[in-house]
Amino acid sequence: MFARFFRIFFFLCFAGLCNIALADNLSEGVKYYQQGDYLEAHNFFEKAAAEGQVKGMVGLATLYDQGKGVRRDLKKSAYWFTKAAEKGDAGAQNTLGVFYSKGMGVKQDQIEAAKWFQKASDQGDDMALVNLGSMYEKGKGVKQDYAHARKLYIAAAEKGNAAAQFNLGVFYDNGTGVKQDDAEAVKWYNLAAEKGDVQAQYNLALHILEGKGVKQDPVKAAALFQLAADQGMPEAQYNLGRLYEEGFGVQKDIKKATGLYRKAAEQGDKKAQNKLATLK
Repeated sequence: MFARFFRIFFFLCFAGLCNIALADNLSEGVKYYQQGDYLEAHNFFEKAAAEGQVKGMVGLATLYDQGKGVRRDLKKSAYWFTKAAEKGDAGAQNTLGVFYSKGMGVKQDQIEAAKWFQKASDQGDDMALVNLGSMYEKGKGVKQDYAHARKLYIAAAEKGNAAAQFNLGVFYDNGTGVKQDDAEAVKWYNLAAEKGDVQAQYNLALHILEGKGVKQDPVKAAALFQLAADQGMPEAQYNLGRLYEEGFGVQKDIKKATGLYRKAAEQGDKKAQNKLATLK
């Protein structure tokens, strides 16, 4: 299973922010952040946080996380994300869950991670739904439960979350907690691929190339491999190279094939490295 955790970084545009008179310090912090003056952004976020403004706390946490305007300090970042999370900010709750899951600025604790993902999920945060789903899928911090993981992924997927759509595709592809169904896998991969999800583009290309759950179409498969290859995915670069070498779905072009193999090989792809050796 290709698992991913998501982090909510500071969102620069808050709904109605500039119209809120009491949020002057926060507004100034956002303005300076947008301008790339992170030191001034820090000063105003600090004032906003002192006033009890949650987004000011999130802003401080993000600056410490990213090391912008201040020295990177994950402990301080975790501190401010905790403050914001305790005040009910869903994005902060999700990020705090990631911090606990990975041991970033806090002692690693999967149970605590699941707790914060749950709090954010209860507010409908789609990234938290994906992260909590991953916890249930793997049995981290909670009892393993594929059915519940799928339920959470569906909730996030219905909100348009590409990672959730991809994960559902993998569930149906592998028959994880559901009956194996190539057509259903293709449906979910396609939704995620349309949003630019590189792994979904790759998996969808494989299905289309082999005609699994969908009509075989090497031309379309090549186009999807190209999209994933353009994002730097070595497996896609290798497979696209094979298509160019064989002239399947694309016009045969050994030079292009070699170039793609080289890109994949430089990232450590063993198959591509072997191919390069045979083409010399």
